[in-house]
Amino acid sequence: MWWKENKITIYTVIIGSAVFLAVLLPLIIAKVGEVKNFKTMPEQIVWAEVVDKEMQVTMMFQERDYHERFVTFKTLEEERIKLLLDGKNCEVFDNLQEGETGILTFKGPINSERIFDRLFISFEKEQPQQTP
Repeated sequence: MWWKENKITIYTVIIGSAVFLAVLLPLIIAKVGEVKNFKTMPEQIVWAEVVDKEMQVTMMFQERDYHERFVTFKTLEEERIKLLLDGKNCEVFDNLQEGETGILTFKGPINSERIFDRLFISFEKEQPQQTP
């Protein structure tokens, strides 16, 4: 019978499935929960200044780097808000300069220490005043 000849393969499948269910499935469920939580959170809109930008290489795959881009903003109340800008916001990250000011829109609490408690929505730069 084929399953007697392939005991190692069957055990590998069983162990692999158990590892998936024990480790990866809770992570996937937690991530889905986070996305759902962001949908129910109200947007926060604050005036902010860009005070820091950083890019971290998170993974290398097939000679290609994958980056996470973080921007730290400071509000009028001196609160610092560090946000992750995902892949669709690469251009926003590239165009931001430290010292720029504008309207920051995000979801999540202002005063959380955890970066992933907040979701970046947009940053509209303040336009320089033109003198007549």
